[in-house]
Amino acid sequence: MANLLHDLGCLCADQNLRPLAEIQYREALKLCRELAKENPSVYGPNVAATCNNLALFLSKSSAGRKEAEDLYREALKLRRELAKENPSVYSSDVAMTCNNLANLLSDSSEGRKEAEALYREALERYRELTRQAPEVYGHWLAWVCRDLGDFLRSDGRQEEAQALFREADGVEEPAAAGLLG
Repeated sequence: MANLLHDLGCLCADQNLRPLAEIQYREALKLCRELAKENPSVYGPNVAATCNNLALFLSKSSAGRKEAEDLYREALKLRRELAKENPSVYSSDVAMTCNNLANLLSDSSEGRKEAEALYREALERYRELTRQAPEVYGHWLAWVCRDLGDFLRSDGRQEEAQALFREADGVEEPAAAGLLG
């Protein structure tokens, strides 16, 4: 039921049915948290995924930003714990949540230092994953390169930003060539 509610929340969010999406996500999170109390190794990943997705949803409105930050932090804590036990499965989830939280924090002057550290953690994780499976993770590496590049450019660090934009282009070009061939 929790997975179904989570998936319905995603579908409603995609269809721009905001009030219904929020209800589905919140109910899914409530159920996942209850299940995780009894069996955290099985349901912890569901809690983290639902926290991440509800935070992404809430971060789109100024009223939801504080709760979104708290949810991202909860998801990141859970995902880092999971990645310690099984990095090959959960490292990409850590990187995703790092990037999402960094995007949220980068909008505030007091969050910029932490945002940069989170972007850089996501970047290093995706670089490692891309070395192992470029066809799977190259797109995500390019995504983080562009986010960090935009962040650095807004700080006036043009050379660093341009290097990241070039890296993003270099990662995506081989993948696109493979699709055409």
